[in-house]
Amino acid sequence: MLYVGVGVAKYQHRSFVNLPAANRDINRLHYLFSKRRCAAERLADPRHRGEVTDFIEQHVPGHTSALLHWAGHALISPRGELLLALGSSRPNDVSADKLRAEDLIDQLVALGVRQLMLVIDTCGAAAGMLESLNAALARIEGGNKSARRHAWVGVLAASQSDGTAVDGAFGRFLCDLLRTGPENAADRVHWNAYNVAVRGVDVAHAAHNAWDEDREQQLAYGHIGWSQPLLPNPFYDPTAAPAHLDGSSGGKAPSNAQLRADLALMSAPERARSTVLLQVLAAAQGRGMPARDVWLMVAEALSTDEEPFTDADLQHLTGRLGRHITIDGDNGQAVFRLRHGHARRFLLDAETTRRIDRAVLRLSDGPETGIAGNPYLREHLRAHALRVLRPGRRTPLADQTDDMGDARALAADAEGMLREAAGLLSGARTHAVEGGVASYLDHLAGEAVRLADAVGLLLHEVRGYEDSFPALTSGGVAALPRGQGAIGM
Repeated sequence: MLYVGVGVAKYQHRSFVNLPAANRDINRLHYLFSKRRCAAERLADPRHRGEVTDFIEQHVPGHTSALLHWAGHALISPRGELLLALGSSRPNDVSADKLRAEDLIDQLVALGVRQLMLVIDTCGAAAGMLESLNAALARIEGGNKSARRHAWVGVLAASQSDGTAVDGAFGRFLCDLLRTGPENAADRVHWNAYNVAVRGVDVAHAAHNAWDEDREQQLAYGHIGWSQPLLPNPFYDPTAAPAHLDGSSGGKAPSNAQLRADLALMSAPERARSTVLLQVLAAAQGRGMPARDVWLMVAEALSTDEEPFTDADLQHLTGRLGRHITIDGDNGQAVFRLRHGHARRFLLDAETTRRIDRAVLRLSDGPETGIAGNPYLREHLRAHALRVLRPGRRTPLADQTDDMGDARALAADAEGMLREAAGLLSGARTHAVEGGVASYLDHLAGEAVRLADAVGLLLHEVRGYEDSFPALTSGGVAALPRGQGAIGM
């Protein structure tokens, strides 16, 4: 991650009061990120627009994630755009030697930054935020598919579009937040000892929660895209042991009866949403399900509630049912699991397990997000896949290290299903004559879903190895693209 700080403390025109805290705040954050072994660059008191654009052009290439921090004065153009003032700017000339926030975003995205957080510490900092984000979206959508999947732009503004910013107030606050982390327990779903980094959205939410709502100066925030780990997490501890979310250590795990009793204390809507989140945890592989991306997205696919799941649901669940949940670390991210394995029998049936597994598989193909790169999917996608293809059979995937061996196993399953489906189709006339059309079609529909899963999974597992499977090459590979689409049935 690259930190770029630009502070404009000195101005030639007397209408602009000098801002001594602007460079002081930039220096503090530059020191903080340098200490945490992040790339960090700073520019003090640029007088002309070209100094800024040249500085960015010099230091940004090669970095795909960045935090750009601007502190100084700003004006708002007649069109509502935020114009960042430079040392030689004139307040009565909104076109001369000023930069639009939109210009900064556009330049960084054009240079290859795909995770970008822009922090603006000026008066009226939120002005034109929506237009800036829409421009960033247009630039991103003009890129290739891979770039779109991993792109995110967020703007954290130190003041509302019609508000003022006190020199140094937000800079000190932001530095303290990034140095020591938030005190609000609700933020600990992501700011904990198990996530090596926090996302831009985590920083924005923590800032909003920690900022005094009674102050005249109020923050604003907006973003587009899919936020991924960006900034060092001050709470991270690679030696942290698993912990129970109620703060207890050791002891006997609560029983199913206790879990039922705790759920019964909730209102019906709370209980329904909490049960869905618990069911997803019960189906988790490995050390547990990550709160980032996977847990919430799978819960949404499982739920019949149209309201999306958010961090607020996780905070509510972990607060009310923390004694039933363990938090752990896996591949640098926090994961969650049920303390008692026997709760799986209480929470899951075969159909629910299948729906969860299929939802996990769909995440790996989502073109609109970068979720496919989540370590949980890299490690455990195959386990969920095999549970779909081999219902009721245990598959200790942790002991399997031969990718080609796994691909061959999946291929064998799929080829068997292809042959079985062919036999079923050839017998359709006989079944129809015997009057068993309805029951036969029900059975065939179930087999078609399993077949679609098999073919779709093969697209992931044997791409590039088709020559190793002559039976598929002759009969099945041509159907793979259709199978991939069918996996989302």
